[in-house]
Amino acid sequence: HYDLNYVEYLLALSFYEQIVDEKKDTRSILASKKAFQNIINKYPYNDFSKEANEIIDELQVKLETKNFENAQQYFKTRNFKSAIIALENFKKDFPDSKFNDQGMFLKILSQYNIASNSFQNLQEDRFRDLIDFYLDFVDEYPSSTYRIEAEKMYLESLNILSNLSLIH
Repeated sequence: HYDLNYVEYLLALSFYEQIVDEKKDTRSILASKKAFQNIINKYPYNDFSKEANEIIDELQVKLETKNFENAQQYFKTRNFKSAIIALENFKKDFPDSKFNDQGMFLKILSQYNIASNSFQNLQEDRFRDLIDFYLDFVDEYPSSTYRIEAEKMYLESLNILSNLSLIH
């Protein structure tokens, strides 16, 4: 007869094998991840724990990628306010993601688009928000490949704020 842990492993594996297209539906990924996590929690030292951990890591990458692509889609469709919210939520949900520096850069770029296309009476606050986003970005990712481009928007924002203060 089979051990219960092996049966649970086979169940988790069946969820894993049902993953058809993670870009369309994450339910099978979440079900599989939960089943493998259950095995690790119940039987941390059995023969299947190492493989379960490896599969969970793989599933985590799939979820992370899917969630980042969803957040990025708001930016691509020029829905900049929603992009900022989605990117902030992504960072909360995946604090160690390899996409976070790109996400923070897209947040700056989104805010730049919002501020640049705002009525003049709204620009000051919106460019100040961009500056805050930039300072957080360079504090967290001082060596990011996006830094030079982000810095251009930061410097332009400072210049615009300086000119706006001359007008008032």
